[in-house]
Amino acid sequence: MTLIGQSTTLAKDLMSSKKPEWTPEKVDSFASYMGQVIKGWAQVNANTLYWIFNGTEESNSLLWSIISDGKLLGGSDQDKKSGKEQDEDLQTSIEKSFYGYTIPMLWNLTETHAFVIDSGYNCLEEYPLEDYLSKATMDATNACYGGTRYYLVHVKGDAESCSCKPPNTQCECVNNKFSVPPGLESLDGQLFGGIKVSPAGQEVLPTILYAYTLHQAVTI
Repeated sequence: MTLIGQSTTLAKDLMSSKKPEWTPEKVDSFASYMGQVIKGWAQVNANTLYWIFNGTEESNSLLWSIISDGKLLGGSDQDKKSGKEQDEDLQTSIEKSFYGYTIPMLWNLTETHAFVIDSGYNCLEEYPLEDYLSKATMDATNACYGGTRYYLVHVKGDAESCSCKPPNTQCECVNNKFSVPPGLESLDGQLFGGIKVSPAGQEVLPTILYAYTLHQAVTI
C-alpha cells in the first residue's frame, strides 16, 4: 500500500501542470521510487517463499506441484550455478526488465519522445538510412533483431535548418536528421540492470528497445 500511495503522489506531482518541468527534486523523487519498487519486488518474492512453507493445505498443494516427479532431484537441472549466483541472476533480470520500461517513461515525461525506426534493411547493411540519420547516430542507436536493423532515436529541434543571405534574403534550407536520445550513452551495461545498446551486427534486442517494439515501430 505504501508503494501504491507513493506512486500515486509521484504521478500527481509530475503530471499536475500542462507542461511539467523536470526539476532536480523530481529526478530524485523518481530515482527513489524506482529503488523502492525493486526492493518491494524482492520483498514480494520473500513473502511468497514464506507462504509456500506455511503448512496450509493450499501451500502444500503448490509445494507438491513444485517438487513432484523429481523436479528438484540433483542432476535434473544442468545449470550448475550456486544459489547465490542464481539470486544475483534473478536480481539482474528484475532490474533489467524494470529499467527497460521506466527509462522510456522518463523520456516521455521529459518530452523527449524517443521512438524506434524499423530500417527495413538486414543487419549486414551498413549505414542504410543516411538520409535520416548520421553515421554517428546509427552507430550509437542501432540494434539487430530477427535479421532486421532498428534504431532508437528522437526528434531534436526543428525539422529544417535555414540560412538566409541578403540582399534578396534568399534562404536555403536543409532537413535535420534524427538524434540520439539523451542519456543513451549511459546504457553501457554497467548500470540500470546491465541494459546496453548492442554492437553493430549483433543479433541482440536490448530490453529498452524491446519495450518500444511492443508498439509498432516507425518504418522509413
